[in-house]
Amino acid sequence: MKDNILLILQFIILVLVQVLLFNQIHIYGVGCIFLYVLFVINYPFERKKIYLVIWGFLLGFIIDIFSQSYGIHAFATTLIAYLRPFIIKLYAGSDDSEVLRKNYNRFGAAFYKYAVTMILIHHFTLFMLEAFLLKFIVPVIIRTIVSTLLTTIFVFFVQSVLVKRK
Repeated sequence: MKDNILLILQFIILVLVQVLLFNQIHIYGVGCIFLYVLFVINYPFERKKIYLVIWGFLLGFIIDIFSQSYGIHAFATTLIAYLRPFIIKLYAGSDDSEVLRKNYNRFGAAFYKYAVTMILIHHFTLFMLEAFLLKFIVPVIIRTIVSTLLTTIFVFFVQSVLVKRK
């Protein structure tokens, strides 16, 4: 029960921080910070995967409502929630996420790769849906790289604070 309350609290805090702070920050019209993906990245490994997909959709949908972005956040967040087990398997080496969980607690290389991959997929999907034309692929790639770097910095900063507390 305590875990569910903490999960809901994390969800609410990330939505509020995204909507009230990071949605207002655009660096030269190229870079954006989407800290709310941290919810999908940090979702407990032991939980059923279908719940993560539902949470991911709900998270993206709420961000879409406040951003007036017509479902692109919902799609991108649901996509990374769905792909998360495959990405974990890619970096953990098996379906067992114990390796990644150990690295996650020590902030190891597997976690870095996992988090950057999740953020990169999310951002590329988001910006590609926003542009919706292949002729804008170069600006989409530039925005993806800059936003991935910015978001990754913030995710790792928040993560380092959380890991130090534990």
